[in-house]
Amino acid sequence: MKIRMKRIFLILTLAAGLSIGKTYAVNPVRTNKDSVVFVNAGWNWKRINGNGKTLKEKISAKPKYAEYGYAQIKMFGGIQSIAIIRYPSKKYNTTIINAEGKSADVVSNLGRRNGALAAINGSYFRIRDKEPDTFFKKDTVISARTVPGETFRCNGVVCIKKEDVRNKRQNGNGRMSIFLCGTTEYGTYTRYCEEVLASGPVITEKGQKKNYEKVPDYGFYHTRHPRSLVGYTAEGTVYMIVIDGRAKGNADGMTISELCDIAGFLNLEDSINLDGGGSSDLWTAQEGVISHPCDNKKFDGKGERKVPNAIMVK
Repeated sequence: MKIRMKRIFLILTLAAGLSIGKTYAVNPVRTNKDSVVFVNAGWNWKRINGNGKTLKEKISAKPKYAEYGYAQIKMFGGIQSIAIIRYPSKKYNTTIINAEGKSADVVSNLGRRNGALAAINGSYFRIRDKEPDTFFKKDTVISARTVPGETFRCNGVVCIKKEDVRNKRQNGNGRMSIFLCGTTEYGTYTRYCEEVLASGPVITEKGQKKNYEKVPDYGFYHTRHPRSLVGYTAEGTVYMIVIDGRAKGNADGMTISELCDIAGFLNLEDSINLDGGGSSDLWTAQEGVISHPCDNKKFDGKGERKVPNAIMVK
């Protein structure tokens, strides 16, 4: 009877979308003031590989070169630590690199090895052996497929093509495009994109925020965690964003709905959530790691986790 009752409790808990453990589910505390705080924060923008001088630019500016910024601000009823890289897609190349299994490494090492200006961690994977859990294709090789356990959040793809894919799908910004995509639809994009990485959930699509507030939590959607996101504006500015978390007093992390708000504040045309938690990691060749990876449970920028893929700008 005790075992049966425990099973019933677990089923009811999962159905209710509650998380078990140190993380906690939150009801979003979002107001119009949050957008004002975000937009007016002191981001201290600097050009990557520049002279180190702070640029007098707003979050809404269209950068001429690759830039990075960071702010720690009070919003969504908590403390948010946010690192951003942005760049005009027409001047830079975006690529996805694969380093699964024994080749897996921290984002900073992957970036340096591949001669990148900046890099962000990629999609979901198995911690024990660093093998990807989501679909990945590079050139003609499909090296990973999405496992059933990731379908509750993996509903999109990041596609890289040498030429604009807009003529194919009326979407995208040149080299990088993001699409809402089920696990049975990957072939639609592998036919004409050199690199395809599945992840999710999709955060914005064609300028509209997605709504996941009625989706069960699964300890993921409505629970605050570190988050990683990549997306672009209609004008072609690419954004790589890491929301730090799991650092009480320094970084609360965000729910998926809160992340959707951030994408909305930036007017991202299309954007997608990447692997988060201890994998969230944002790096530049000039400053090194500019986020605060939490795999070492410290807020010191040294807690990087080895990952099997990453998205880079060169």
